[in-house]
Amino acid sequence: MRRPAFLVALSLIVLTVDLAGIAVAGSSPTRWLEPLTNAQSTGGSNTPVHVSRAVTKGAQRVVAILAEFPDRAHVVDTDTIRRNFDELSSSYKEASYGLAWIEWTITDRWYQVQTPLSKLDIEQWNYKQTDMDKFEREAVWAADGRVDFRNYDYVYIIAAGGVWGHAKCDFGVRTNDGLNTFKGVVLNEEDEVGTYIHELGHLLPSDYKAFEGCGLPDLYSYYVARQDETANIWVGPWDLMASSLNPGFGAWSKITLGWIQPDEIRLDKNKATAVDLLPLEEDSGTRAVVVPIDKERSYVIEVRRQIGSDNALPAEGVLITFVDLTRDSGDGPVRVVDSKPATETLKDAPFTKGDIFQDDKNQFYVLIALAHGTGFTIVVSGSKEQLLKDADQDGLVDAVEGQLGTDPKNPDSDGDGLNDGDEVNRYGTNPLNADTDNDGLPDGREVQLGTDPLSPDSDGDGLTDGREIQLGTNPLAADSDADGLKDEDEVNGYGTNPLMPDTDQDGLTDAREISLGTNPSNPDTDGDFWRDGLDPAPINVLMPNILIVAVCVLALVSAIAYRRHRKSAVGTASSKQHPALITEQRSEQASGEFCMSCGSALAAGSDFCYTCGAKQRKA
Repeated sequence: MRRPAFLVALSLIVLTVDLAGIAVAGSSPTRWLEPLTNAQSTGGSNTPVHVSRAVTKGAQRVVAILAEFPDRAHVVDTDTIRRNFDELSSSYKEASYGLAWIEWTITDRWYQVQTPLSKLDIEQWNYKQTDMDKFEREAVWAADGRVDFRNYDYVYIIAAGGVWGHAKCDFGVRTNDGLNTFKGVVLNEEDEVGTYIHELGHLLPSDYKAFEGCGLPDLYSYYVARQDETANIWVGPWDLMASSLNPGFGAWSKITLGWIQPDEIRLDKNKATAVDLLPLEEDSGTRAVVVPIDKERSYVIEVRRQIGSDNALPAEGVLITFVDLTRDSGDGPVRVVDSKPATETLKDAPFTKGDIFQDDKNQFYVLIALAHGTGFTIVVSGSKEQLLKDADQDGLVDAVEGQLGTDPKNPDSDGDGLNDGDEVNRYGTNPLNADTDNDGLPDGREVQLGTDPLSPDSDGDGLTDGREIQLGTNPLAADSDADGLKDEDEVNGYGTNPLMPDTDQDGLTDAREISLGTNPSNPDTDGDFWRDGLDPAPINVLMPNILIVAVCVLALVSAIAYRRHRKSAVGTASSKQHPALITEQRSEQASGEFCMSCGSALAAGSDFCYTCGAKQRKA
């Protein structure tokens, strides 16, 4: 809080500028674009120029006096306060992009002031000014004997109890060092670090003329605060000077402190200017655009992303604020334009791709044209007609085409079959390159086929989409023939046909042959006259033929053995016959005739063989 020098009855005044935004449906981000770091435009009098500002930089030296009262001792330990100052320093270093940091010292003990807290009216927003002045003097004088105030730029008084926090550009206290003016902050011991940051923001060297270069104004409403209601009605969560609970500083505050140099665009009814904006948290590049309306009023445009100190923001996008320096601190000198005025919050205030904001009264028009990376391309004009001018009706306004380098008079600058607007807003392809992904297929052809014009290998099989079309394979299927092998492996690895699951038609799929170690291009890998699909051992030339031979041999041997067994059985039976019969048989054998079946000697005149029983043919 920056306490006014005197109280003035304030009434809540509605901003007279028309801040009604018009939302237009956006589309997917433009993926091929690289964020630019310098503003570009269509030229003319509205060409952006960098604005020089005074800079708050270097070490900001702080001494903190720990003060308590005769009737109120401190309850917070010093280590907690030290941690707050550590975070104060790191926060300012990050917010200023390393340009400014805090060097702090804390008194080695708690000093007791003379007046009891119960006798002072200093614990509410509407504190009594004379009581607060008295407390500040007593705190400074209590530490004056041991602190050389000449060594510091700012004095913090950390008070016990519930003393209301505030900042003053001049404490108005004379010290033993000979100083009679210095900047100071009063906090109570239980204040969060956001209050430490907020109050110091009121004291840093700035370009804010109303405070004669001393700090930033309060961006919340004093009028509402007096009603004990939520006073952050103009800025929402987008600047710490509206609430100590907010994540960080907005673009206007950083410009005013000299931490960023914005591009300035002068409104021109006859032209539109396109600018590439980077997030406010980026360390370099164009992070803010200022569009003056008159000497005291302007619009500030910035990109807010949930990164860095902004990581706790409730939303992302392009934030537009209206700055009216005729308004005092606490009366809304900075007001966020709400992209969704139908909602009762500023948390969703940022604009997104495709949105338009128009202020007809001041003839100020903004198009959020493109999104690229974490940044956006915006178009600013003093004429809505110029803002939306699209000579070739390709879906890209002329100002953006001038930014991108496309032909504003040719709807398809690269001749790939896609309109420039579709390439940028719908497909994310490069409107200056007919084959964005260099896969051999024009972007328009890829859209027809359903392949990804931003990926040279849509199905991830190792073959570019263009090569797949040449081969006849499916650029949307990694394994066109569903044989278990990727198309690229078949073409460049195994030499198989990516359109045939069984290249050699041997009954095994190509992938199965690879797993078995057979040749997927040879139906009989081992040359054993058996197709691999039928061969139980397709890489062993001896199998199954040797097994078949073995079976045949075994069968032959078995047959011979059987026959011999039968012969032996008959011979044994014959040996048990009558001797006269045996003699007769032997005499018959001498006849010289033999069995035509088993070769045994035949009895003379016998029609049957006594050995095998076969009937004999007579000549």
